[in-house]
Amino acid sequence: MDIIDYKILAAISDGEYHSGQDLANLLVTSRAAICKRIAKLNTFLEENTFNSFYISTAVGKGYCLNHKFDSLCLTTINNNLELSLKKVQLIFSPVIDST
Repeated sequence: MDIIDYKILAAISDGEYHSGQDLANLLVTSRAAICKRIAKLNTFLEENTFNSFYISTAVGKGYCLNHKFDSLCLTTINNNLELSLKKVQLIFSPVIDST
């Protein structure tokens, strides 16, 4: 999974359908590229979430993640830190090369 995959998941994480064209416009790519990414993401989700999450496809509607989820949001985390911890600099990276 890379940053483009993460952006697709973030875009469809609201549980609503999003057209392939809207996703392609958002990521400045083609609908065919989005279709390939969705297939790859579904394989990743199947293998890593034991089929708890999947992206459904509906002709004329687009793509929809089957469960809503909130991705990590640095602003939300910072807003909820105790005052004594606010001096800590947090860096959020949705995808990294290594563990």
